Amino acid sequence: MFKKIFILGIVLGIFLFLVVRVSLGQDEILSDPGLTPDSPFYFLEIIAEKIGNLFTFGDKAKAERMLTLMEERMAETHKMLEEGKIEYAQKAFTRYQAHFQECEKRLEKMEKEGKSIDDVSKKVATVTEKHIAVLERVYEKVPDQAKDAILHAMEVSLTGQERALSALGRKNPETALRVQLRIMDQRVERIKKHTQDKNLLAEKQALKNYKRGEKEIKVLLERAKKKGVNVEGLETLVLEKTARHIETLWKVYEKAPESAKEGLLRAIENSMKGHQKIKEVLKNKVEKIKEKTTISEKVREEIKKEIQKKESEKKIFPSPKLKPEISPIPH
Repeated sequence: MFKKIFILGIVLGIFLFLVVRVSLGQDEILSDPGLTPDSPFYFLEIIAEKIGNLFTFGDKAKAERMLTLMEERMAETHKMLEEGKIEYAQKAFTRYQAHFQECEKRLEKMEKEGKSIDDVSKKVATVTEKHIAVLERVYEKVPDQAKDAILHAMEVSLTGQERALSALGRKNPETALRVQLRIMDQRVERIKKHTQDKNLLAEKQALKNYKRGEKEIKVLLERAKKKGVNVEGLETLVLEKTARHIETLWKVYEKAPESAKEGLLRAIENSMKGHQKIKEVLKNKVEKIKEKTTISEKVREEIKKEIQKKESEKKIFPSPKLKPEISPIPH
């Protein structure tokens, strides 16, 4: 009997240590991974976490608990990838997925019961974006045999993030859209940093994630309209953010290595088209569109000339089907 109590005491001690360590790491890029799947004592962490789960009550608390454990698993995954221990990284990420599924299950239950999911949904979006950033950064550094696993992990995080924002958008589309726009700000900054660091595989992935985020903005705007929300303010905000993103990406393009320019220019052109569509719709509703929602004339002309130059060189847009879409760029 005494032996059992002694062992339980050790496990609870480990659990309390883990809880304190993880909570202290929440504001960091990633929390300290502590015990990792390659450790012979990793089973103690699993036991401690299961005990913690038993003493977590309520769907919201359980969902937030899963987010904490996801942070722990991502830290383990990152460390194992850095050490080239691919099998152990996959083991950690398998547990990450299980935590994510449990978090989503709790969110769905809360939504069905009419409980507010705003706080948890926003936390899911924030946490997953941090993890997506980590995966982008390590993508170029891992061995080729691990790259597919990284892409899969990124897809899991992106899809889960989109589902969380979609659920939030069903109740509060304005909040969901604002969260998505903050995510887009982060992705633009990562594109800039990856390009400056010449981490071009990471830059390519960040660009893909940026384009994916643009599609989500359109979905959230449409959802807001269907709910009868007055979206003029939201459309103006999207215009403002997109204008700043385009100008930032153009500055990145000007200094980017030649191998990165094609993807950047495509992203800039697509963003300009989306910007113009919203501007045309909004122009019929608002007498004067705010100056900060407009791309500067100088930048617009420089982009237009560059697209035309690349088209004439047959380096970026060889297909004649695309010609009508790029010239001229509307003012």
